[in-house]
Amino acid sequence: MGRNTQSLLYDRYSILHIERTNSFNKVLFALDTYQDPPRNCAIKMFQPTGDKFQIVKWIEKEFSIEAKRLKQMSLVHPCLPEIYTYFSDSQSYYIVRELIEGKNLEEEVRDMGRFSVTRVRNILMQLLSVLDYIHKQGVIHQNIKPKNIILRQEDSVPMPINFGSIKQIAATYGLYGQKPIFSANNIYGYAPPEQALGKPVPATDIYSLGLTGIYLLTEKNPVDLPTKYNSSSFKIPATIAGLDLNLARVLARAIAPDIKDRYSSAREMLDDLSTTNFVGSSPKIARHDNIKSIVPIKSDRNRQQESNWWKIIMYLTAGMYIAGSALVVWYDWNLNQNTFVPELPEPPTSLPPISTPQQAIPDRSSMLNRQSENSVEIPIFPVGTSKEQLRKALGEPNAIQKGYWKNSSAWIYKNRANNSIDMGYLFDLDTARLRQTEVAIAPSVGLEITHDVLNSLLKGNITPSISQALGNVYRQETNNYQSSLENLRLSIEREKDGHIYLGVWESDFH
Repeated sequence: MGRNTQSLLYDRYSILHIERTNSFNKVLFALDTYQDPPRNCAIKMFQPTGDKFQIVKWIEKEFSIEAKRLKQMSLVHPCLPEIYTYFSDSQSYYIVRELIEGKNLEEEVRDMGRFSVTRVRNILMQLLSVLDYIHKQGVIHQNIKPKNIILRQEDSVPMPINFGSIKQIAATYGLYGQKPIFSANNIYGYAPPEQALGKPVPATDIYSLGLTGIYLLTEKNPVDLPTKYNSSSFKIPATIAGLDLNLARVLARAIAPDIKDRYSSAREMLDDLSTTNFVGSSPKIARHDNIKSIVPIKSDRNRQQESNWWKIIMYLTAGMYIAGSALVVWYDWNLNQNTFVPELPEPPTSLPPISTPQQAIPDRSSMLNRQSENSVEIPIFPVGTSKEQLRKALGEPNAIQKGYWKNSSAWIYKNRANNSIDMGYLFDLDTARLRQTEVAIAPSVGLEITHDVLNSLLKGNITPSISQALGNVYRQETNNYQSSLENLRLSIEREKDGHIYLGVWESDFH
């Protein structure tokens, strides 16, 4: 077969598409030209940076050991994507794996809505079988979340991808200056506390899987779940307990923040799931040497020998089956009709009205474009804005994290308007309303535009005293100023790097 080797990676792979995860981590979709016909594949590319010879050699050694281990596991277990090969060059490390056709769990929920209890149980049990296998091989996935689990198109089997163990090698030893070059990539909160400390254990994957199960049932990422009072523990949504109390109990144990309170192994959680009763037919694991699949089993009543009362038994069984089926249909209908129900009062059906500004606000579409024609249009949102309004205007945030203030989540947008502005939005988890807006503006933007931004955040109600205080901070005559305005509080600060910080929040928020 003729090949244009000049355009091929490793003299072999024809790159079709590059999906950037971050500056040091990419996914390449390619054709393997060594196969006839060429074979589709996915290539995970790592680019750690280290200027010390010992560190570089250590990364090379550990990468080779871990990649070899992952390849061997993929050749044995049918629910792991096969790793075809791995290699490295002077700056990068590559793992080439089977391209799995199908949607990931995040895409499936987005397209089809919440999963039924039965479907979630089956998915959890299949994934626990995989985790049980890899943990026994000494491997911890470290990257379990809905986006990293693909439902294989041909049979809907959940396939975990993007093992985090390779990334953690670079995170620990690959240095860029004095900082780790890989983050935990945990913007939605699926990683437990010990993983952030670089000390993962098998229960680490169980924690992430438990939160994945909650997401499938509620469409809520961890950052959108309320926490228990004065605790880092997530509340199990009342919706789940109403559908399957035992499943709620299993998930609550799986996501305990303290390792000793979680399941100690995937097998322990799997056994608990396979023996507890729930609404619907009860699945069991059919265990073979390497293949573990979900199959239904008959109840003990169906195994009894026929007797003189067989007609009565048949009628009773049919009646119970019809009643049970109706109950399942009602529960699933109720789940699809109702939104997430936290262990707190229901949120209002509509957002409170946003007061009309007393004076005109400058046109936001051009306000931040005076410095450069290449600047990005940045609308500035006051408190009371909804998440959908924000997403529609700004797109997906760079990061979503637990907010500093209780019962809040933070959406962060970085390097907007020609890299001159960063924005943070804190939402109330119960009402999904914007409660606090934070903006960090580079000094080069200028006082006039900074003043316009603050006026927008205050809904057009900026006062002469606030304007003067902003000017004082901008000219470095003072470093901070705080004040109140009707039901709002505000803070103006000069940060160490010279940026002007503007924070506006509702008075009762904190």
